[in-house]
Amino acid sequence: MPENEAPPRIQPKRLGDYLEVISKAVFQTGISWRVVDSKWPDIREAMRDFGARAVAGLGARDIDRLAADPRVIRSHKKLEAIAGNAARMLEMEAEHGSFRAYLRSHADFEALVKDLRKQFKFLGAMGCYYFLHVVGERVPDYEEWHAAHTDSPAPTRRGWAAPDRARGDRVRPQCTPGAHHGAPRSRRTPGAPDSRRHALRRTQRERSRQPLPPAREEHAAQRERSRAHAPAGRAALPARPSRCPRVSERKSGIPSSIIAPPK
Repeated sequence: MPENEAPPRIQPKRLGDYLEVISKAVFQTGISWRVVDSKWPDIREAMRDFGARAVAGLGARDIDRLAADPRVIRSHKKLEAIAGNAARMLEMEAEHGSFRAYLRSHADFEALVKDLRKQFKFLGAMGCYYFLHVVGERVPDYEEWHAAHTDSPAPTRRGWAAPDRARGDRVRPQCTPGAHHGAPRSRRTPGAPDSRRHALRRTQRERSRQPLPPAREEHAAQRERSRAHAPAGRAALPARPSRCPRVSERKSGIPSSIIAPPK
């Protein structure tokens, strides 16, 4: 499915068509839709073409077998949820005469979404919107619905449900392109507490400004003296105290008289 385009709608002819769409919404939970879309032909084959009775009859061994099948998204919880959703669909079809009759037996879209989330597992608000859009049911304008249910602005989606002026739907005003993109943004809000990384860097900067302890000053001065007496073209190592001056002379190249002056 191309970027920012709505999924194509279908005309369900059997209960398995509804089950396939709602199962795709279940598999997409927490996973990129590109991954699910690329594996969907193999998933449909492994799930027995989403026959409602066949999926509802999956037992524990069948779920284990599917969870080990590389063709599907191997999640025990999602596979068990799909089998349970298929059984619930069969019950609703027997109760209402058809699954479409169940979908259209609610007062409005919000009441239907609330009941869908109650009846079916692994189905969130966005999954309900996706499911109802694909199976051809009436859904509100996507951008308005997204803004009402989330704090982030909705991306522009071509093909999603648009407001119907003849029906009296409210039309969102279009903002001026680039009107809100030129304002500078700060990486950190003034007065906000520093993150752990910023606090560590600030501590390191403060330590670098402080004077060195006497022991470290003496060691630094000793290194400078060693470098001053080192032979040309050869890097001098820091002079470490040694029990044998000759060993230190061989390692550093500094005369033993400098490392350990005669007493």
